[in-house]
Amino acid sequence: GERILVVDDEERGIPAMRRHWDRFAPWLKEEWIYPVTFEELRIDLVPTVQGIADWLPLPRNRTYEMMDASYPPNSKRHFRAGRVGDWRQEFTPKLVELAKQEFGGLGYEW
Repeated sequence: GERILVVDDEERGIPAMRRHWDRFAPWLKEEWIYPVTFEELRIDLVPTVQGIADWLPLPRNRTYEMMDASYPPNSKRHFRAGRVGDWRQEFTPKLVELAKQEFGGLGYEW
């Protein structure tokens, strides 16, 4: 699709994504970060949200209230379909190879 054409641009695509990732990747090692993947949220929503709620230093009922208020049930906040693995429909072979090189250590299956 058109969106991927922009991402597949040598100047603005993977290198720009890598620069963006490099800014935030060190946070994964910080104790104040609770990392959650998109896939975890889509596949195991309840246990994932419970893990987040247990990790936060707030009473669980307050945590759920805040989560509920921040994400209206019928909102559509995904740029695409929001399905696990749907990127395979959009990525070109070239983009898959670039993503493997740059982000292969994240544990995703390419």
